Amino acid sequence: MLEAALAQGAAYCEAMLYSEQIELPPGATIFRGNFKGAYGIQPIDALPDLVRRFGATQPFGRTSGVQGAVRFAAHHGEVWALTYGEWPACDLMVTKGENVADLGQSPVRRLEKEQGWNSTQAAPASDEMPLARYVLLKNEAQPDEPGYVLRVEVDWLAASSSEQNGIQLSMSYVAGTV
Repeated sequence: MLEAALAQGAAYCEAMLYSEQIELPPGATIFRGNFKGAYGIQPIDALPDLVRRFGATQPFGRTSGVQGAVRFAAHHGEVWALTYGEWPACDLMVTKGENVADLGQSPVRRLEKEQGWNSTQAAPASDEMPLARYVLLKNEAQPDEPGYVLRVEVDWLAASSSEQNGIQLSMSYVAGTV
């Protein structure tokens, strides 16, 4: 199910921001460096063109390029998680999915229920504006960094604009001091 793959991708990105280890589910495919298939890891240059282009257009992808990726496959669709070297950022994209317009609300609702997350922007999709955008922040103040926050931006297309072979939903996670 695509919602489960999205939840796995979100858990991966959140663990990456906290520098935690995560156990990947069976079927997840890792892309990193030039491993040439060692330990089941695929080389980064084997990423599909759509995923590579998506990563190159993201803020941290423009500066350092995609350093690693994980593909979470579902029966109908794929979720890709992209990371960028030493930057505290992780981007998710969904493609080849069905009913992605409904899927976008799932991570937003989950984050809004978790303690500490606050919605700072909420723009549902409409006929006039087919791109939904939600931005959520979580204060993670540290003794040495009182302004440290996590930010998640979730964007997805309305059903009428969603193209299965394109990027249907994206989530951008970033951590830092504001």
